[in-house]
Amino acid sequence: MEEKGMLFSNDVEIYVLSALMLEPNYANEFCGRLTDDSFYNIKHKKIYKAIYNLYIHNEIIDITKVAEELKKSNLLDSIGGKKYLREIITSFPESYNINAYIDILEKYEIERALYNASQQICKNIVDGDKDFPDLLADAEKSINDVVMRQRTSPLVSIEVATEETIKIIEANRAKSDGELIGVNTGFDDLNKFTFGFQPGELIILAARPGIGKSTLALNIATNACELSNAHVAFFSLEMAINQLVMRLLSSYSTVPLSKIRRGNLDEN
Repeated sequence: MEEKGMLFSNDVEIYVLSALMLEPNYANEFCGRLTDDSFYNIKHKKIYKAIYNLYIHNEIIDITKVAEELKKSNLLDSIGGKKYLREIITSFPESYNINAYIDILEKYEIERALYNASQQICKNIVDGDKDFPDLLADAEKSINDVVMRQRTSPLVSIEVATEETIKIIEANRAKSDGELIGVNTGFDDLNKFTFGFQPGELIILAARPGIGKSTLALNIATNACELSNAHVAFFSLEMAINQLVMRLLSSYSTVPLSKIRRGNLDEN
């Protein structure tokens, strides 16, 4: 932050723009991650738009082409002309980590979006024009929209991904024959198909109403805790926590759920 209260780094923006104009491969690697909102300085926004237009049209990206692109849009003079582009190029650091600079840009972009969203939420509260439920819904949506903009994982080259995958394969091979390589569901046939639930998988359990999907899901969750020493978070839109616990008590005690729900229990 080079100006108090401003969530940006002018130097980092310059370093990234210079890298994109000096190293042709960087555009293919990073233009998919950046937008003009990634830059705070209005001059840098315009320059990046020109770079991005060249990128999407598969044209060469260098200082001359960027200047021509800005000139076509009558924006070259507004950014300080080709002189400012040369200043950017000459500002390229001798030692640098482009990935680190891109991460900083993304962080500031999200922080600015979060700040703007919070300002709008405050304005809505003060104005008092919305009902309370609508106020909460809008606040939740605006914050979630910002959170969803955050990258959940970095780009990984196929060489690195292959190396990591080989390590996983070798680790699985080292396990004894027949041993599960994932979380034990407690159901032998299901384990045969899945080899146990694996990290990063999305498993969808689907059937018509009344078949017992929730009961099966709860059984799998408890089996995972008991058999694989896993920690499970169980979310339900149809059952309250006391109903879930009653099902667990019925399952482990073999007392019918109907008797537990009615409280029709004796000492035995």
